[in-house]
Amino acid sequence: MLGSPVLRGARLTFYCGDSAAAKANPAITGGPYLTASLPKAPGLETVGSLEIVINGRAKAIPVQPQADGGMVELSWKPSRAFDLQQMRPVVAALRMASSIALRAGGQSFVLPSDGAVKALADNPLGCK
Repeated sequence: MLGSPVLRGARLTFYCGDSAAAKANPAITGGPYLTASLPKAPGLETVGSLEIVINGRAKAIPVQPQADGGMVELSWKPSRAFDLQQMRPVVAALRMASSIALRAGGQSFVLPSDGAVKALADNPLGCK
């Protein structure tokens, strides 16, 4: 992955969903969650995990895939399989990353690491 160009359109985002709104509407995700939006490719719509590769070290995160136009969104929310305590070191490592990549469905996507500290400054896992 070193030396690979950054893939345009790939994005890794932490969200903080409104829990009150989620109680009123089950289509809304409440609390902290993560979404990796990746360009549609064979195999991405059926993956069950996303590897976040930080400085060459991979961490597998269980995800739910969903096609959205030309993209596939791989979403994680806290569960017994991978809870907030397990995600905290991933967020901490992302803050310090000099290289970030995503792997899923046999595809690799390099992301820029500059700006991760600022983007993750407000604890993305701290919402309720």
